[in-house]
Order: sequence, then structure tokens, then C-alpha cells
Amino acid sequence: MSVEDRDGAQALVYLDRLGLAANSDPAVLLLQSRTLALNGQCSDAARLLAPLEAQANGGPSVPFSAGLALAECHLYAQAEEFFTRALDADPGNFDALYNLGLAALEAAHADRATSVLEAARRQRPEDTDCLYALSRAYLKQERLADAVALLAKAQKLAPEQTEVLLLLAEVSFRIEFYEDAAAAYAEAGRRRCPP
Repeated sequence: MSVEDRDGAQALVYLDRLGLAANSDPAVLLLQSRTLALNGQCSDAARLLAPLEAQANGGPSVPFSAGLALAECHLYAQAEEFFTRALDADPGNFDALYNLGLAALEAAHADRATSVLEAARRQRPEDTDCLYALSRAYLKQERLADAVALLAKAQKLAPEQTEVLLLLAEVSFRIEFYEDAAAAYAEAGRRRCPP
């Protein structure tokens, strides 16, 4: 629970109580690696993940968790590989699709990110995080009109998400819809600094 709450320091305290016998268990190794990644100890996290790379358990949980730890360390190309393995083990898994798309996007693999995030969007067409990530992938491909359409939909679905408004303002400005850009920036400003 501490890992999910992004409290790496507390997670380390709990993991230290497990003792040496638990340190060979893959689930414990994954938790330790994610905890180390949260604490910025990425080389130690990667060292713990190395033995798991060759492990073929057939399920998505090990490569998915490893991908999360690597993404936390900004090792996106490696995370992309692990999320691919998780998706291969469970092709319909939305979380694997979505995280693979994010890792590919951050690894500067825009085409891969786009195709994966489009598949994720087909599963959950109204998931605002997915719409936002896919719009970012479209921007990398200079598909500005497609990005605006997704951002407008995401903004309607979740008007409280300021990052959607800010990206909508940026794209509107790039396509020379200056009034729309100004309105989006103003709204984002009101949300960040309420009266």
C-alpha cells in the first residue's frame, strides 16, 4: 500500500522487516525494486530487476511491475520492453496497453505509442488519461487536428483536469485558434489560482 501511495521511505521500512529469506521471492523483489525507484535509487532497482528479465512465468504481473519500476526511474525504453511482455501475456489488458503507450511515448517511439494508445482507446473510449496521452502522441506526429479533437473530448469528460486544458491551449495556439487558446489558458489559470 505504501508503494501505491508513492511513500517509498515507509515502504522500505516495511520491506526491511521481511528478512533475508524473502529476498529471493519475485513478488518481494518487484516491490523492493519499485520502492527503490520511488526513492531515486534506480541503479539498485535495475539490479534487482535483472534476474527477473529472464524469468518466464507466463503471466503479466512480473513484467508489468518491472515496467512500472523502470518507468519510475525514467528508463522508458526498458520499461517499454517489460510492458510489451506483459501485453504479450495478456493481450486485452488495458493497463498494460496504456502503460506501454506511455513508455513508448517517453522513449520517443511516437508511432508505437500511437498504435498502442489507439488500441487502449478502443477499449475505453472515454478514459481521459488515455485521451490525453494519445493526444500527446498525435502531437509528436504533428497530427494537430486529431490532438485537438481528443483534448476537446477529454476536457468535456473531465473539466477539472488542468493539464488537459493547458495542452488544449497549446495546440489551439499552434493551429492559430488564438481566442480558443486564450480562453483555455485563462480557464486553466482560474483553476490553479481560484479567487
